[in-house]
Amino acid sequence: MPGIVGGFGSYRPWTASEQKAAIDERNTIIYNFWSNWNGVVK
Repeated sequence: MPGIVGGFGSYRPWTASEQKAAIDERNTIIYNFWSNWNGVVK
């Protein structure tokens, strides 16, 4: 298994700031989607 992961070269666990950024980005996308959806439905 370590050999497979090593093949990526740059694989490493996410840092806390990277995780937060990814979560914030996903939440923004979801929020925008529902805002647009509500605008279409109304």
